[in-house]
Formats: sequence, C-alpha cells, structure tokens
Amino acid sequence: MELLNSLIYLTKSSTLRKLSGEPKILYKYSIAATFYNIINGKQLQVGQFVNLEIARDILKNPKKSSESYDLAFFKKQVHDSLRRGHFHNPDSKETVDIIFGFFREKLEGLKVGKRFWKGSEFEKIISLNEFFKGRSGPIKEHHWIDFNIQRGLIPTIPDLITYFDLINSWNWILERHKRYSQLAEEQNDGLIARLDFLKNEEGRKILYEIFSLQRICYTSCVTFVESYLFNLFYNFKSNQLFADEGEISDLYKLHERNVNDTHVMEKIIFPKFLQEDSQSNKRIKELYTEFLEVNKVRNAIIHTTSYEDKSNQRSFMEMFFEVNLEKVEKAMNNSVEFVLLIDQLLPHEHKLLYWWDKFETPDFSKRKKISTINPDSNLSKLTSI
Repeated sequence: MELLNSLIYLTKSSTLRKLSGEPKILYKYSIAATFYNIINGKQLQVGQFVNLEIARDILKNPKKSSESYDLAFFKKQVHDSLRRGHFHNPDSKETVDIIFGFFREKLEGLKVGKRFWKGSEFEKIISLNEFFKGRSGPIKEHHWIDFNIQRGLIPTIPDLITYFDLINSWNWILERHKRYSQLAEEQNDGLIARLDFLKNEEGRKILYEIFSLQRICYTSCVTFVESYLFNLFYNFKSNQLFADEGEISDLYKLHERNVNDTHVMEKIIFPKFLQEDSQSNKRIKELYTEFLEVNKVRNAIIHTTSYEDKSNQRSFMEMFFEVNLEKVEKAMNNSVEFVLLIDQLLPHEHKLLYWWDKFETPDFSKRKKISTINPDSNLSKLTSI
C-alpha cells in the first residue's frame, strides 16, 4: 500500500502542476520510465529505484534538475525502451503524455480495489501480443489483464489458476498420507499398540485433514474442467463463433451464470469439434461420462445436507464418504486427460493450454508431489540489475 500511495502522489495532476518547462518534461519521462519497469515486472530492480529517486529529486528542486539531468539522454533512453516494449508510437512525445495519464488512471483503480482490465484497455498504448510474445498465448481484447505494480502485467488464465488448485490439493493430501504412514510404521504390533494408535491425537488430526482434503481434491477436479470449458465459452461468445446457429445463438443470449458445463460440451464441443468414429472422440465421451459422475460427488460435497436420494433411499453424503486416495488419483488423472483431449481437438486459434508445456507434466500414479513452478518465467529469472 505504501508503494501504491507513493505512485498515486507522483502521478497526481496536482503534483504535476507544481512543475513547468524542462523540469516538467523531465518529470514526465521519469514517470514513463517507472511505468515501463512496472509493467515488465522490474519494480525491484536498481533502475526502478533510480527512476523514482529522479522523480522525487525533480519535485524537490525543479530548477536544479535541469542541471543534474540531461533531457536529451533521458528522452533517448525512454523512447528506446518504449520501442523495445512494443508501445504504439514509441518515438512520440505525446505517447509519454498518454502513458502518464494512463498510469494515473490505473493506480486510482488499484486504490479502490480494481486490478483487472480488459486487453482492449491496454491495447490503447501497447501491442499486447508482441509484449507477451513467447510468454503467453494470443491476447484478445476481451481477455483480462492483471495490473500488478510488483510483478507487472499478467494475463489472467482461469484454467491455469484452477489447475494449480488441483495440483496443490494433490500435493497436500500426499503430505498428510505420508505423515500418517510414518506414524503407523512407528507403532508396535499387538492389540494394545493398535488401540493406542487409534487414540493418537496427531494421527486422528491427520485423518480428519485427509477427509477434508479428499473432498477438496474432488471439488478441484470439477472446478478445473469447468473453468476450462467456461473459458472456451467466453472466448467463443466474445468472438461470436457459430452465432448464426440456433442452439448456440440461444446459449449466447443466456447470462453466463446460467450456462453450465453440459451446455458447452453437448451444444458446442460435441457437435462442432468431434469427428465421427475416431478413437480420441470415443475416449472423450468416456471421460465425459466419468466427469459427470465425479461432478455428482462434487455436488454432494458443496451442498452437504441430510437430504435423501429418493431413487435408492440413501443419504447423498454417502457419495463423498466413499472417496479415498485411489479415487482421488483417478478423478484427477481423468480430469486432466479430459481437458487435454478437448484442447487437442480445437483449431490452433481456439486452443487454451498454451501454458501446459511450461510446467511439470503430472503423473498422479507415481504418488509424488508435482511442481507448479515455471522455471522460465520472468519471476524465476528476476535479477536486481
């Protein structure tokens, strides 16, 4: 919050009005350089501290700033950066003015709790696809961008967020199973030892945690699939794909919250992208059937009640009491395979999983923790220079 408040002060119109002539021009360029570093995730680099110090120095002593800083050199440095950063009209002084106002607007948005803006907003000043080239898939005007003053511009990827939830929940449940197994191995044989183990407070605590995590894992499987399908739907609707076809057109008219996973699969994916009699299509349909079963359990979890399933006179809660690590492993494996197969069906321009190869490929059968770290990310390669 301290950094945000400081940046808001530096970009205020009232702050800028304290300056005129060459100091004012120098000041605008220092703020443009600050903005450039922020969107590139370089807030903690030495150059950024220099930019901010220059801005404060100009405000403190405007007259001396013209002697202390070479405007021509400053201009060249900033315009070279804007060119490298794929800004529109990078050599224009007006671009620096636009950046100053744009930066101020975004900071004021952050102050009131906003942090996502659509790609169309950032496209006003920068070519997003060039900016993110090699780091992200195609950025469309309807995509949401996170403006993060510590980490830079970050495309929001719903299916990646929920994939991490899935992997993290898997890692957590493995940790608890491992610890429980260690406790079990420490016990002696015999009835008394087994009774003592059943009473063991740490062991009981871990079992309760495992029971919770089993439900979280099942929920994360469905959430991952749904977020992928809903992200596809959001893209299709934004691009008005198949909008001239009755059922799909009717689907687009619904409020997004009224669209569910079966709508996307049965009204768009199956009729538009599946090829007849192919082996992969057969597998997708099998996985879809299994996904619907997992979803039934998920629904019982997120709507935990004493209601009775009238079809068999059983409690709905029985569905998730039967979940164990083997079922979690299968549900996670099937959910991931299901999404991967759907993505393989799609034409290149509609694929979403461009991020997949940046992370460790999950193999749940190994019962080992899976990394969520991208070793080639900007954050992984961050330096102070």
